Amino acid sequence: MHALEYVWNLGDRFDSAALRKRVDDRKGLYEGLPGLVSKAFVMNETNRQFGGFYVWRTSEDADRFLKSELFAGSRAAMGEPEIRRFEIPAYIGPSLKESAEGLSH
Repeated sequence: MHALEYVWNLGDRFDSAALRKRVDDRKGLYEGLPGLVSKAFVMNETNRQFGGFYVWRTSEDADRFLKSELFAGSRAAMGEPEIRRFEIPAYIGPSLKESAEGLSH
């Protein structure tokens, strides 16, 4: 499995209310993305950062997302984020089957 993290350092453009609305408006767009195991929208008000943390089945799934219109739209709206990638040697949480079925805890 593969993890992908991206973060925008928004500085004076940081607006927690607007970002929470953006999350509400966009969260459904990520449901059912091929290879997506989980996604967390992340926000750090102290550092004025906003981003996402993903778990993908493969690095190719993450690559496909980074080249997608969905991610391009985020980059157009927010600018270029800092992107970090990780191999996941072990995953603790809902099974991949449970994740695919959309179970939440």
